[in-house]
This record gives sequence, C-alpha cells and structure tokens, in this order.
Amino acid sequence: MSIEYNLVKAIEENIDGWIIYEDRILIKPKNSLINFINICSIDKMIGEFYLEGFINLLNYTDIWINLLKHSIKDNIFDLTEIFLDLIGYEVLLKWKGLIYKNPIFINNPKLYQFKKINIKNELMTILNNNINLLNKIKIIKPKYINIEIITNSYSKKEDTFQNIFKTIENPSDIIWKINAHAYLTPNIKTSKIVDSIDIMNIIAKDIIKVTRFHINNL
Repeated sequence: MSIEYNLVKAIEENIDGWIIYEDRILIKPKNSLINFINICSIDKMIGEFYLEGFINLLNYTDIWINLLKHSIKDNIFDLTEIFLDLIGYEVLLKWKGLIYKNPIFINNPKLYQFKKINIKNELMTILNNNINLLNKIKIIKPKYINIEIITNSYSKKEDTFQNIFKTIENPSDIIWKINAHAYLTPNIKTSKIVDSIDIMNIIAKDIIKVTRFHINNL
C-alpha cells in the first residue's frame, strides 16, 4: 500500500474528496475556505511533504462584486492594480531564537525591492496574534510556510520575480496560495497531517478576513 494512500486514509474524515496521481495527492478539505490542497511527497523515507493550498476569490461573491466595481475603467475590466495592491500582504514564516525557537510571520522580504508595492502589516499581525495557529505550528515545526498572491495567468517564480510589473497583464482572477513544507514522519501520524491541514485552514480564514476588509474599503 502506497504512502499516499495511507496519508489519505489518515485524513479521510477531514476531506470531501481526493485524487492520487503519481507522487501527488489532490484533496478537497471539508468545511474549508480552501478550494483544494495539493500534497507532494519530497522524500518518502523521512516523511517530507510539500503542501499547496489554493483560495480563489471568485468563490466569494461579496468580494468579487467589489472587485468588479473597482476594476472596470473606461469599460475595460483590469485586475492588475488590485492584484499588485494585495501582494503587499504577502508573508512568510520565520523561526526566532537560539535555543527555544518560536514561529513568527514577517512581510515577504522580496517586496522591499519594489517601491510601487505598498507593504501592509495587517495579515502579518493577525497571524502573529493567533495563539491557536502558532501552537499548532510549534507542534508540526514546518520547514517553512509562505503566503502569496497568484493568478491563473501568472505565478511569481524565482526567476521572474524581478519582472513582476512587466509580466502581470490583466490577470483573469486572484488566488491566494498557502505553501508549506513539513515533515509528517514516514509512518504517517494522523495528528500531524490533521494539524497541518488545520494550520492551512486557520490561515485561510485570516486571509479572507483581511482580503474582505481591504476590498470593502477601497
């Protein structure tokens, strides 16, 4: 029996559906703001996994209606300005401390390269004040977590990040992406996998809260 199948069995009560394709698992988390999570095995011997959670703002009618109001100019629909504005909320996880390390979210350092991007602290602050989230992170001890904005027509890869303003042209949608790199042990401990999904669900709620407030106050 494959490690992917064992993983699915460990979390089947927490998901509405799943697909296994080679070394990847696509799951639909139950009662979640996340559309789907892609789980990829990096090293099966040590239980190392990469998780990607996707939240498409098209699923939130109130947010999308306000996006439409502020994205139509001269009868042309263009999400570029709002897309670039939301990038300012991007954060990633860091571990602070020499002996006792504590998780803390910081603004994405790459954003400081761009004067046009207004870096915002709201999402970072909310995540850092979420004790339940931080406690779960301490248990899982993920190698990293980062939260970014993408679109179906563009994803910020390392080699294209410098060309961000040239590359983004009228994105068709706006998607929040939660990336996590964690060790779930070779024996697939149910609690670690469930906690990993819980971490992404908690982050998703805070993302939508901040996004909704931002869009409603444009």
